[in-house]
Amino acid sequence: MKKFKKIFLYINIIFSIIFTIFISYYDFKNTQDYSFINKEVIEKNSIIMIKVDNQKEFLENIKNYDHIFIAEFSPSDEVFLKVKNSLTDEFLKKIKYVHYIKPEELDKYSNDIVVRRFIRAFEERKIQYFYIPDHEKKASLVENIEKYLGEPAYYKDIEQSYSGEYLKYISNILISANLLIYMPIFFMLYFVSLLFFYNWSFTIAGLFLSYIIFFKISNKNVLKIVLYSIIFGILIYASGFDFNFIFKLNTIRGVKIVLLGLPFFIFIKYLYSKKFDKFYKSDIIILIIGLLGVFLYLIRSNNWGFVLDIERQIRDFLDQYLIARPRTKELISYFFFFTKPFDTYFGKLIWILGKSILPVSIINTFLHFHTPIYLGILRTVNAFLIALIILVFIIMIKKLIYFRGKS
Repeated sequence: MKKFKKIFLYINIIFSIIFTIFISYYDFKNTQDYSFINKEVIEKNSIIMIKVDNQKEFLENIKNYDHIFIAEFSPSDEVFLKVKNSLTDEFLKKIKYVHYIKPEELDKYSNDIVVRRFIRAFEERKIQYFYIPDHEKKASLVENIEKYLGEPAYYKDIEQSYSGEYLKYISNILISANLLIYMPIFFMLYFVSLLFFYNWSFTIAGLFLSYIIFFKISNKNVLKIVLYSIIFGILIYASGFDFNFIFKLNTIRGVKIVLLGLPFFIFIKYLYSKKFDKFYKSDIIILIIGLLGVFLYLIRSNNWGFVLDIERQIRDFLDQYLIARPRTKELISYFFFFTKPFDTYFGKLIWILGKSILPVSIINTFLHFHTPIYLGILRTVNAFLIALIILVFIIMIKKLIYFRGKS
């Protein structure tokens, strides 16, 4: 059985490489053209929706206009998120996403930061339309964006490339085979989700595969966790290689299941299997820090999470120089792999939970189907390399202190 699993690992790797090359080709094609959209020049049958937060008004606009541009992360986007899975293709084909920055944000941030936001929207999320409101910075922003991205295409209907329906079927077969090999019950549940709960099937696959990585494959080996998480992440990404997912016109359900499912299962399993014998004073501090960590983990796991301005600036800096910014969750999770847990009941629990964040975070990265696949891989590799550099640095410092103490 071990030999068979090893052979199947090679099959997974080969197909993951093929999928990555194929999908990257279309990612490249869909990040070639962009356009500036202005309220003054769009036709009467077009509308830019930014502040429409009423579902009834939102749906009326979709019926009454032929071209609908929805501003990312705006009140209109929040409404669209709630209704997009129920809209027909007739309505969805009218909709395009547009990247927009509020006038008050243009006042607050430097030109470099604002330009990076537009470039990132284009390169990381395939947003091909930009809307810059009237502002004294507008001309210079347009000029700087054009310097980086080249001359824009001044038309509404930019070609959006997509092909490869068979990719979904092959990846679904591979995911099913992996589940069948390691946990047959998971295969059955995944198959049911494909038939009756399609938009949930991706997160269900992510939940099951993260469990298999953590308990059946890795033996808590960080290299195996990273390798298998990338491979399985690519398979899940390929299973969602669909036009509406690629361009954010449809959405997967239950992303929180992936982020919380494995840690929750570990929490329950630990409480059930490990007998509580003694409560230490340090457990109080550990519990407080742990609960604070869980709270931050929950509120930061969505697009509308609270982010400080200083953090935005750090993110922009990392995006500029690393191309793909590592996920904070992963960097924190590596800490638990490279350190020993406190020798208490809750101390050991926190360390196991901390380790479980690594596979779920990596797999969650590949659930963002609108993000180019190479960025998901690069983001994961960057996190691993940065964690490794930090570890080596700490080891060197410890050795230096040790030798100085000896002398």
